[in-house]
Amino acid sequence: GASLGNLICPNNTVAACATVDAIGRENEVMKHTLRAFAIVLALYMVLAMLYTCVLFPNYGM
Repeated sequence: GASLGNLICPNNTVAACATVDAIGRENEVMKHTLRAFAIVLALYMVLAMLYTCVLFPNYGM
């Protein structure tokens, strides 16, 4: 959770762009990180469904 939230945090994006002298390109960086965020989020969702439905199909019933 925290690592995904840290990935799309605007403060971190601004700090990273300032560090590498890419001021004014924050929009580009956010577009790339949002794409990566969506991929990782989808992977986490699939893994959670597999974990709950395949490994423990009768849990709580």
